[in-house]
Parts: sequence; C-alpha cells; structure tokens
Amino acid sequence: FSLLLKLMLKPAVISLVLGAVAPLLLGEGYSIAVAVGVFIASWITTALLADLIYRVRHADSVAAGLKKLSVSYYAMCIA
Repeated sequence: FSLLLKLMLKPAVISLVLGAVAPLLLGEGYSIAVAVGVFIASWITTALLADLIYRVRHADSVAAGLKKLSVSYYAMCIA
C-alpha cells in the first residue's frame, strides 16, 4: 500500500492543481464539470507517465528500458 501511495501521490497532487486552475484559464467562468474533467484526464496521463518512469528506472538508458516493455503494456497505455 505504501508503494502505491508513493507512486500515485505526485500525479494526484499535480492533477488536483491542474483541475483547479484549468477552468480559470479556459473559460469565462468557473465550471465544476470542467474542473472534474481536467482532473480525471490529467490524473490518467500523469499516472501513466509515473508508471512508465517507474518501469524504466533501472535500465541502462531510457531507450533500453522502453525496448524491454511488452507490446501489451504499450497497448494498455494507448487504450
């Protein structure tokens, strides 16, 4: 549980900030629906990036780490 919390804390905080600020920058008024949508979209994106960084962290280079990942992992990220 502590590893999951450690990995997901940064994406959650970044997403919370983006979800709170983005509606102010995107429109004329503040919309809760836009805030929630931006929060969810940015959380998915930042969580995928955090997982990708976690998976390639011990490789000799980023390219070598990316080559070791399976095709199914890339398909999951795209889906």
